[in-house]
Amino acid sequence: MSRKKTEVGKRERKHGQVLIDSMSSKWNPEKYKDDYREALMEVIEEKVEAGGKEIEEKPKKAPSRRR
Repeated sequence: MSRKKTEVGKRERKHGQVLIDSMSSKWNPEKYKDDYREALMEVIEEKVEAGGKEIEEKPKKAPSRRR
């Protein structure tokens, strides 16, 4: 089966670049928070304090959505 080669026109390429540029921003890692790691570390600390014994399960909180 042969494939037909298609070219991208100048207008399409320009519009694509404008779209990419408008959706791009500088990466700012401080803007994001690792909720999973924080929750895991909390459980680990509780287990250490309990001496490895069973700990009471807490009701789950809905994860925060920060962007």
